[in-house]
Amino acid sequence: HFMVVLLVLWTGKCQAFLATRLNTSDPDIANILCPNEAAGVTRDHEWITREAIRQNIRAFFLAYPPGGRPDFFLPEDATLTQLFHAYYGDISSPTRFIKAVNSIVDANIQADSSSQYRYDPAIQGDGEQLAQVQARLTTRYPQIMTAILSEEAYPAARSLLGTTLHSIQKFYSHSTWIEQGHESILEELGIPGNTLDGLAGEEDVCTTCDDIKGCPGNVIEGAGLSSGYYTYPDDIASSYLISKPDTGGKCSHGGVLDTSRVLPAVGGINKDTAYPCFSPHYDLHLTAVNLALQATDYYLKQVLDVIGVDMYRRLFDLYQGSALSICIDTTGSMGDDIDAVQEQVAEIVANSNPELYILVPFNDPDVGPLLTTSNSSEFMDAVNALYASGGGDEPEMFWSGLQLALTGTPAYGDIFCFTDASAKDGQLMEGLISLAQQQNNKVTVILSDIFRKRSNGDEDTGVGGEGGRRGKVGDVNTGVAEYQRLADETGGLLISTDKFDVNDIVNIIGSGIETSTVTLLNVVEALGSLVKTVAVDDSVVDLEVRITGEIITAVITDASGTAYDLTDKEALDATDNVEVVSHTNTFKAVRFTAPVYGEWSISTSYPDVYAVTILATSPLDFLAGFSILDPSPPHPHYRQANGRPLIDTVYYLDLTLVGYLESYVTVFDTVYFIDKTGTEVRVIPYTGELEEHTYIRTEPLPEDSFFVAITGEVLSGRKYQRVQPVLITPVATSVEVRATSEDLSAQPGTTATAKFVVTNYGLDSYFTISGTDDLGFLMNVSPSRYCCCSFPQ
Repeated sequence: HFMVVLLVLWTGKCQAFLATRLNTSDPDIANILCPNEAAGVTRDHEWITREAIRQNIRAFFLAYPPGGRPDFFLPEDATLTQLFHAYYGDISSPTRFIKAVNSIVDANIQADSSSQYRYDPAIQGDGEQLAQVQARLTTRYPQIMTAILSEEAYPAARSLLGTTLHSIQKFYSHSTWIEQGHESILEELGIPGNTLDGLAGEEDVCTTCDDIKGCPGNVIEGAGLSSGYYTYPDDIASSYLISKPDTGGKCSHGGVLDTSRVLPAVGGINKDTAYPCFSPHYDLHLTAVNLALQATDYYLKQVLDVIGVDMYRRLFDLYQGSALSICIDTTGSMGDDIDAVQEQVAEIVANSNPELYILVPFNDPDVGPLLTTSNSSEFMDAVNALYASGGGDEPEMFWSGLQLALTGTPAYGDIFCFTDASAKDGQLMEGLISLAQQQNNKVTVILSDIFRKRSNGDEDTGVGGEGGRRGKVGDVNTGVAEYQRLADETGGLLISTDKFDVNDIVNIIGSGIETSTVTLLNVVEALGSLVKTVAVDDSVVDLEVRITGEIITAVITDASGTAYDLTDKEALDATDNVEVVSHTNTFKAVRFTAPVYGEWSISTSYPDVYAVTILATSPLDFLAGFSILDPSPPHPHYRQANGRPLIDTVYYLDLTLVGYLESYVTVFDTVYFIDKTGTEVRVIPYTGELEEHTYIRTEPLPEDSFFVAITGEVLSGRKYQRVQPVLITPVATSVEVRATSEDLSAQPGTTATAKFVVTNYGLDSYFTISGTDDLGFLMNVSPSRYCCCSFPQ
């Protein structure tokens, strides 16, 4: 398991069950699904996978209750977040758990999106390829186990698991298993050492239907187990699809998109939906759903039996605390600072309970080793063993250290980087910022001396990328501006200090480890005067205001009208329910431990750029990504938009509300795109049902970067607001990998090849293409330069 980052630089001008629920009022969808003829509710892969995991995790929690609670009980209908909060506590963060579930769901959906999978009968179970389905599943099974047991590569395992669950679920909606009279699941499906018995040979399986919108009784009694043929006009699909035999007795998949439905035997057998025009066996849809649920749960239990309880928790990110991830410069100039960091880390470890500890030292030219452990003593031994040495020239290997930290830090884990120098390996920066955003890792950079050096002109900090280039050919120096960008775009902080002060920093690092921290306001480029209102809802336990940069005035007023001068440390220290976390010239953090519910306001000013962030401890949060409606065969769905979204493109916002039931949310009404100055650049009303997961059609995306925010109301009638801290940067170029996890799996001594498709939606341009991976396995990227142009150059 290794991480590959492909960097593309512009250098100058020149469906089975349906994968996801669909909006049937969309004319592109209504023509396919005939919603007015629906015979009941339709369930998709997304719903089946989430629901099966919900049932499975509930049973897992009951089988392994929290310590000291033998009477532990969970309601049968508890949601994923309710299960998590019941087990770990009301202010514990379920976000990582929900993200892990979403990763499995996304991989399942991807099987209906990627060109390698969507047309493949061995994935979809079409064209009487059930033996091939079993072969593919049993081949993937040891890959899943190896990813977990040998490599602890949980993201890769989730991806493989989602693909497997897709095929297992498809079996019940595409095969004749149910029509043969089976009322229970096929337990051998997907388990190595088993083959599928009783498969149909050349004999007839289906008879012609009188009405292709409904085919009851068209499967011949006593015929072998089979699946339908599915064909449709598609140039890419043509090399995958299997033509229906002309014997007149084989089944079609059926439905309006299947061109084979009119060939004998006319009709079809799919049970993908409750819509007659898409699923000839629509009346058996819920039967197929129930068996798919049982089969998904059964497979997850097999995984649990093999990997054990502890690794199963890691697979689903089931733990109360987050990770404590430290990346530290150990070059010679860091001597005194390493002592301070050791003191800080010791205090954090003594007063919190991280699930995982990650340590990455970086020197010059050496980086690492990476330490990942759940043992606090082992972690502290490694921290205390650090010492300063070497280095040479002032720019250091900061980005290489961060790269290693990102490989070991789980999603939604914060990373804290300590350094006193600029970086010389800035060629890694773009890919690593994207990776940190993808994994939702907030990166905080804590700088000692570098601002003083810049102010006094003691050394060249290399600010401005190639303008500060020196050292080896190929090195790209970065400095304070790039550290600030890293913090802004990942939701972290840039903290500068003459020397690392334990009291100023320790609470910041420790605050997010065990609690559910959410963002209410995030203005990363305030300039001059700033006035903002902030809705503090009933789910908020405490509130923290952070101001990065120098400031002249900073006043926050609570819902009762009480004003607090954030620049007056002495007055804040003397105020009840106010805790001064940090108070320096360039960074202030003030926590309100019993905030008044209602509308607050904050007013700040300074002639230069500064940042204002308001965080809270609350179970109410949201996850958001971008998806594209794909109405084409074989299965219409919303497919995830990988990488950064495209400028001026309409997407569907894939939004998950986390903890909305526990927070008594009654209304979710608006999505906002907010730029770095805090200005609303898009306002998207939402009038649909209040649900845990939904797709919302966006306006065309703006050209400039933005944050996603949502608002609504809780039961008391008070407003809530939340901001996703990761900065969204639309681009004019997309990069798509034409390879699956299986394609990229290589045994020792062998190679694997992946094709990347670069699409330019902007002006004719030359692109420089380079690649890197964290373990040094990448051998070649070709071409290194290419013109994405309307006409060949």
